[in-house]
Parts: sequence; C-alpha cells; structure tokens
Amino acid sequence: MDKDAIIDVIKRYPIATLGFLVALIAIIVIFVRGDLSTPLEAREVELNSEINVLEANAKNAIGLEADIEELESLVEVVEGRLFDADQRAINTNFFYRLEGLAEIQMKGVNSVPGADPALDKKGPNELKLFDHLLYDLAVEGTYPEIVSFVEKVEQVSAFLRVTSLQIVPSASTLSNAGGNNQKNNAGLTYLARIRVVVLTEKGS
Repeated sequence: MDKDAIIDVIKRYPIATLGFLVALIAIIVIFVRGDLSTPLEAREVELNSEINVLEANAKNAIGLEADIEELESLVEVVEGRLFDADQRAINTNFFYRLEGLAEIQMKGVNSVPGADPALDKKGPNELKLFDHLLYDLAVEGTYPEIVSFVEKVEQVSAFLRVTSLQIVPSASTLSNAGGNNQKNNAGLTYLARIRVVVLTEKGS
C-alpha cells in the first residue's frame, strides 16, 4: 500500500486508526518496560517491609529514654554498694559499725591478702565484672548472738558474703567451765572468726 492510499484510509476511518495507534503504543510500552516491572515490584516490597520495621521500632522506642534513665539509676546503686580497695580505713570502719547488728563485740578486723579460690580466675565462681577483697572479722558473743550477727551481716548494703565461720569457746567460758560458777549454755560466750568477701570495681 502506497503513501496516498494510507492517507486515504486515515481520512475515511479516523477513529479506528487512532484506536489502532493507541493500542500499538501501549503494546510497545508494555514490551519495553516488561523486563523492569519484576525488580521494581520486588524493590517496592522491600521498601514496604523496611517501612514496617521502622514503624515498629518507632512504636517500641516509646518510653525508651525513661528505661535508659532507670538503668543508669540501677548502675549507680550497684556502684554505690561496691567497696573501694584504696579506702582501707573506711572499709575497716565499715566493719566495726556492723557491731550494732547484734549483741556481739567486734574484737578485730583484718584485711586478708590474696583471693578467694572460688572467685579467682578459673575458679568455679570466677568473677567476670568485679574484683573482690577478703576480710577476717573476730567477734565475741553467745552462740545465738553470733548466729544472728552472721545472718544479718549478709543483709547490709554492701556486696558482702560470709565464706567461712569458725567458733571456739572464749577465755571466760573456758575459765568458768573449770570452776563452780559455770554458766548455763545460753550464757556461754564464744569467739568467732568470720571470713567475708566483698566486691570491688574491676581493676581497683
């Protein structure tokens, strides 16, 4: 079909010709963009997924600042309960003040060099976040008073635990045991050596 014939057809059927051209253009566009639609759709899915994650994180972040402040307060509480290895006089006075926990007499407080084998490196309860100090407390009192003191000493504000306890009769008890004025068992006094471990900051 020559050029004049094509022009004559267009003039005679303008609407049909226009529809044909629109359809042809649509087919060409679909053909050209068809290979891009799949990755674009996949990217759209990824973006929608990322948006959902961001929205979820935004919802979960509500109150996050308050939670952080609470955690910081807890850290301060923990640090406040740790012993300072350099403050020897303060540490010693701390133990003498424990005398008021029960009707006992604090006879001595001694720092013990070295480490507790259970808490040291490769020990069964090796400390990861803290170091520790050892102290021996010498106290005198009746057996019930000593037991009461040991129970209460682990409830003080410091991170402190009793690791061993040795009790022997006091000199007055041994003296009375050989005389005529022996006291009943409830009134007998004893000497106790109490080994305690306290936590300190790592590397202090």
